[in-house]
Amino acid sequence: MAWNNWYHITANPYGQWLRGDARGWGERKHRIHVEGDYRNPPTPSNYQRALHEQSKRLMKHPAVEFSPDQRRQVAVLFLESLAIQQIRVLAIGVGAKHLHALIQCPADNPKTIIGKAKNHVWMRMVNGSDRLKLRTDIPPLWAVGLHPEPICDGAHHVDAFWYILDHRDEGAWVWCFQCPRDGSRLCRHVRQESW
Repeated sequence: MAWNNWYHITANPYGQWLRGDARGWGERKHRIHVEGDYRNPPTPSNYQRALHEQSKRLMKHPAVEFSPDQRRQVAVLFLESLAIQQIRVLAIGVGAKHLHALIQCPADNPKTIIGKAKNHVWMRMVNGSDRLKLRTDIPPLWAVGLHPEPICDGAHHVDAFWYILDHRDEGAWVWCFQCPRDGSRLCRHVRQESW
């Protein structure tokens, strides 16, 4: 269970973290144990490279990478969805290949909340409206699933907050609770020792 129902969420655009990725990956339902993760990647192997190539071949659409303008748009639409759902959010960071958010889930249901937010973003950015269009050629925007990491304690909460905001150094569009929700400006807050 998460500390005060806070979660550090990570979500990826379509095609950005495939099976066999050199940064590490997880098999669906852990059918095969894979050593390592993005901090400690697995040792490269022929199996890993072949699996990654196969995963790329199986993709039905090109991989999605958010442009700098899209990063802001994704963040604002995420904030809009979280406001509709009445979910408290402290920080969002949207980079070219991933999104991070620090949210509080009173019902302890981060996957449902972020699923709705991802759908909201897709409906506005790809589908073009709130009504689903009856077309089969509309490409996906998001990879299936997400990673909701439960916050353990207050120190972890603060670290996750600054971890998200520090993504601005990698070109991410970042927002924190002290900024306007309309996306009119990028968050410029920096970690201070007194926090």
